[in-house]
Amino acid sequence: MNPLSPTYSYPIPGRRRKRRWLSLNVSSIDKLPKLNPWITVFLIAIFGSQLLLIPEQLFPFRMYIRILYFLSSLVMIVLVRGKTKLLPITGVSIFILLFYCVELFHPGCDSPIAAIASILLNCAVISPILWIPRLKLDTEQFKYALICIWLFHTGSAGLGVLEVTVPSRFMRESKIAEEKGALASAVIELADGTKVYRPMGFTDTPGGAAFSGYIAVLMSSCFLLMRFPWYTQVCFMVSIAGGLFAIYISHVRSTLVLATLCQSMLFLVLTMRGHLLRGVKLLTIFLGVGAFATIMALSLGGKKVLDRVMSLFASTPDEVYYSNRGFFLDHTVQVLVPQYPVGAGLGKWGQVHQYFGGYAGLKQEAMHVEVQLTAWVLDGGLPLAAAYYGAIIMCIKYAFEMSFHRNRTIADLSMLVLTLNTAVFANTFSYVPFIGQTGTFFWLMNGCLMALTLTDHAINRSKRRKARRRRWEMFYLGTARR
Repeated sequence: MNPLSPTYSYPIPGRRRKRRWLSLNVSSIDKLPKLNPWITVFLIAIFGSQLLLIPEQLFPFRMYIRILYFLSSLVMIVLVRGKTKLLPITGVSIFILLFYCVELFHPGCDSPIAAIASILLNCAVISPILWIPRLKLDTEQFKYALICIWLFHTGSAGLGVLEVTVPSRFMRESKIAEEKGALASAVIELADGTKVYRPMGFTDTPGGAAFSGYIAVLMSSCFLLMRFPWYTQVCFMVSIAGGLFAIYISHVRSTLVLATLCQSMLFLVLTMRGHLLRGVKLLTIFLGVGAFATIMALSLGGKKVLDRVMSLFASTPDEVYYSNRGFFLDHTVQVLVPQYPVGAGLGKWGQVHQYFGGYAGLKQEAMHVEVQLTAWVLDGGLPLAAAYYGAIIMCIKYAFEMSFHRNRTIADLSMLVLTLNTAVFANTFSYVPFIGQTGTFFWLMNGCLMALTLTDHAINRSKRRKARRRRWEMFYLGTARR
């Protein structure tokens, strides 16, 4: 700066000028992420209980750790205070819970303890839709809650990558596979002949890293559409690569199909919104990063990874699905629905029967369940299945409508929820998502989205009301002056 300028400030003698890089800008503290405390506590409880399943020393306490997971979800209903807002999905969710309670008196319930445990489990899964409306959410809180979920699943997929790339240090034994006698299906052979467990990530199940991989891929793809710094965008691309690598090396083809399906959904919605360029950009990034992940997976996994992926194209899609999961669905529709039109009684399948079914003094074997429709038919028959599928379709419809919101942040967040809702809907035909973390996150994210949009509508309604009142005041003042 020119010292002869009248605006030049001469330094005061004897006083040292502070270095700018040592000073703290206090105003920047207000720009830090503001996480909702209740959602943060809930996520810590869910992720913490899952991480407790990893140490082998805690394997004998596995049942109590899983109970802790569901108990923390139930406690949130009591702890969270505030005025409850009715969401579009509240009525259907309450109907589902009441239907489970009515099923307690089903004559096929052999174990009352197992039936009560089944009711509490489903209540814990649906619980976010009951306490989320009591919170005062904004877009930033919802966004950073989603980022926390993304960080967890990205870390889980990353650990899965390390388990197969450096198995001597990161791979651990699978007590579940040894307990069930399923070591043959839990072990894969790499290109160099090394036999390792399918990557588990932050779970205790071989192949569990594939689920985290596809969640990381979907959330990263949606985050790439939002306004984030360039280095964060690079992290999202790395997350997509790690997630696809975990999916390939885990040999779980359904997650690869779901990831591809949701990418197509994103491109379709962006095109309908008139953002074709953003859709092409996202599709180009996904294909480029996917090609890199495919090459890395083939170089490590060898021909077996390629054979596993190419088996999807061995015949027509319906034949491939029927030979893997479709026959379970066909057996449910052809046999179980006519046999149990209103359910077979609670506590007949899964871990509820394993942990609590023996208290009835009976030695009845658990019914085999591989897809979600089978579970709903056994629990409550066609009414329960229709109610649940109706709830999922309502959530998909609501997220789709909010994807065209005038607020771009809400629209982008709605697209993320829409893709995950679509994935959960498709996953009900190949897995049982509504008995754990997947179902809980489904209700959590849809509850947050609905509460957020209702709050936004209320704020806009209040602003319009104030603007209308101001116009009338100006009109009356102008009339009085005349």
